Amino acid sequence: MTSTTTAASALEREKRQTLAELYALLAKCFEHPSEAFYEAARTGRFDAEVRTRLERLGVDVEPAPTLEASHGELREAYLRTFEGFDGPAAPPVESVHEPWWDGRERELLAGPAEADAKRRFDVIDAEVPARYPADHLAVLLEYASLVLEAGRDDEYADFHEHHLDWLETFAERVAAIDGASYYQWAAETTARVVADVGDGFVASVDTDGGEGG
Repeated sequence: MTSTTTAASALEREKRQTLAELYALLAKCFEHPSEAFYEAARTGRFDAEVRTRLERLGVDVEPAPTLEASHGELREAYLRTFEGFDGPAAPPVESVHEPWWDGRERELLAGPAEADAKRRFDVIDAEVPARYPADHLAVLLEYASLVLEAGRDDEYADFHEHHLDWLETFAERVAAIDGASYYQWAAETTARVVADVGDGFVASVDTDGGEGG
């Protein structure tokens, strides 16, 4: 193996690791906001962690908006944006945004996407948090992070194709909900990372014809 090849392989490993870390961070945005997440977001620590990895990957997005809300207000924004107890919502659940088994758009939970996600998680004995369906965005991003960490590039490529193709539509729905600027940023940033970095990573896997090392 030449020094050039070795350097290229190291670069790909670094890119894979950075993308895995970024997915794990972004997953936190779509969980019910804990006190720890709130403090990290309020103080800018969370944005700094995200921005460091975005810069490594060459992704240029707006910084996270300054979080001036209280923890309780952020929780209310989460519920209003994603669960819509008092108006329209953009659920961070793939089944809602994808066709049903009969090909129709039903906007219901527990569709084909959840069934396939459960199958994948069973293969690696991954436990899905009880409070979220298997195709919840937080869970999907965590899984993507896990398979990248494990160097399972072919599995990531297949998972990316089948489970991360709805995020642009999701981001548009989040943007249409008034008063959720932090979650608009999270949805837009996640969609951008998947499109700009994830798509390119999948293309490199296809070109190589197998898993990276």
